[in-house]
Amino acid sequence: MDAKEKAEIELFLRKYMPEYTDDRYAVKERKNLILIVVESLNSWLINFEIEGMEVTPHLNQLCREDSSIVALHVQPQVKNGRSSDAHFMYNTGLLPINNGAVAVRFGEAGYPSLAKALKGYEAFSMVCDNAKYWNQNIAFSSYGFTRLYDCHSVKGSSGNLNDHTLFKEAASRIEGTGSPFYAQLITLNMHYPYDKLEVPPTDISKSKLYTPNIRNFLETAHYCDNAIGEFIKVLKETGIYEKSLIAIISDHNEIDKNQIENREKSSPEDKEIAMIVLNGSRKLDYVHPVEQIDIYPTLLDLMGANDYLWKGLGHSIFRKDSITLFPSEEKRSYVSDLMITKGYFKLK
Repeated sequence: MDAKEKAEIELFLRKYMPEYTDDRYAVKERKNLILIVVESLNSWLINFEIEGMEVTPHLNQLCREDSSIVALHVQPQVKNGRSSDAHFMYNTGLLPINNGAVAVRFGEAGYPSLAKALKGYEAFSMVCDNAKYWNQNIAFSSYGFTRLYDCHSVKGSSGNLNDHTLFKEAASRIEGTGSPFYAQLITLNMHYPYDKLEVPPTDISKSKLYTPNIRNFLETAHYCDNAIGEFIKVLKETGIYEKSLIAIISDHNEIDKNQIENREKSSPEDKEIAMIVLNGSRKLDYVHPVEQIDIYPTLLDLMGANDYLWKGLGHSIFRKDSITLFPSEEKRSYVSDLMITKGYFKLK
């Protein structure tokens, strides 16, 4: 990075990066953070029914909770890194690089991050696959996680974990973790392809509506929803639920709404993904557009971590409506790419 590039980045940050330091939107007391990143969860799945059967009954109910913060119009911004790009954005507040997967190409850089902003928190992540995929074992360490559990961490496992096993193991490990903690849990069952069913069938499979692939996708969504519901039940039984802020967020879109409605062309609205936060500071159904990069500053806001200098390149949903100056998408992507690829955050 030369002096001109460095000056260009710092001018951009002075002009556009949020500067708020107050915690007016934070939860009242210090809470654990449980971040559930759901594979391929399009927003249209929430409250979707097939022949009178709710596909995601647990998520539907969680959206109606008194202190839930719901944003169903989140526009995905992942690039070549797909799921790994989402993990990167949620943890660092940066956009992915334009060529390749940032976690693979630049996974060792010492990024500012959510885990580092949560001072005094023990941070761990649990994934269903091999930690070597997408360079997770290296990248998650750079995001501030001190422990990473994968499919090899579960006794008797011979392959990728299913979502029920993930949450069962996570609940057990959370019980043995002191407070406060930040736990990132990443599901897998909703991952494509959907040419064959890998989860137990329900009445969804008996329907004649849609294609077999779409019905299989709906079955995996129902299976994941059930796993999340069981996990929330366990958290309530152990007393951890009330002590935690729980954010359920999609990693990216997969089967878009136009496919369900049998439309050839898709619009940005067809690709929308979801953010559902439980035990938030207020009840909020946010109906305006949100970008995926806005999740990081929203979590900082909710966790009362605005004393952390790095606010990311998005805007908290609690403050977006008051922002009058936005950079172009091209400029923001360019600056983020420059910061990552030219080593603005020095390599370890």
